[in-house]
Amino acid sequence: MIERDLLAEWGRFLGGLKEAREGDGRLLDRTMALMGAALGNASSHDAANLRILVAGGRFRHGSHLAHDPKNPPPLCNLWVQMLHELGVEVPRFASSTSETLAGFAT
Repeated sequence: MIERDLLAEWGRFLGGLKEAREGDGRLLDRTMALMGAALGNASSHDAANLRILVAGGRFRHGSHLAHDPKNPPPLCNLWVQMLHELGVEVPRFASSTSETLAGFAT
């Protein structure tokens, strides 16, 4: 029930961003919102394969990306890609191995 309520509230938050106008566009188009889990498997307290939801920005949305659970890309690849979207050109961040997350393009 907690997760359902959290997702419903996040949906309301995103709906507000979508409805709010800023200049000639929607605020959601100029905002990146991310929600993620702290554990990939709460039963074993495993922090691998975290579920991440991203909304807004100029990213291509509407898909589910599933990576090899035994060899997933570092989540830091997403952070680098999001920094690039904000205009912060960094070659890497923490344990990143790439400047993009495969399948998550702008």
